[in-house]
Amino acid sequence: MPGEEQWTVILNSATEQWGSYGHDPELDVVRVDVKTETLARSVETMRVGIDHIRDDSAQLTFAWERSGFSVPIEVDVVTQLVPKIEEVMAAPGDSAGARETAERALSVARGIDGELGVEYARMSEALLAGLED
Repeated sequence: MPGEEQWTVILNSATEQWGSYGHDPELDVVRVDVKTETLARSVETMRVGIDHIRDDSAQLTFAWERSGFSVPIEVDVVTQLVPKIEEVMAAPGDSAGARETAERALSVARGIDGELGVEYARMSEALLAGLED
């Protein structure tokens, strides 16, 4: 919802709804107030995008005419992926996607501090070695 100095960005679970017509606040998943940015150049066609994509973050961006905003999105990758790593490690094999999953697990595991990261890295390397045979 646009404002002079800030916008209220709303993520709502009503996926069949168009715009704010019939908006039911009870179905809001998240509301974020963000500062309005004045753009250097005018954007004729409204743009909504996901930019600055990283392993654990991205930016939801909006631009139209001379106004815009961005909302940081952060994901706790370790919490999201550790259960998947454990699942793959519990049943290694050459099933479809196992190699890609193991490679991602290895990448993430190397970023985990402490003994847990070392253990996941070791298990991932063993799984990858088994898939190459």
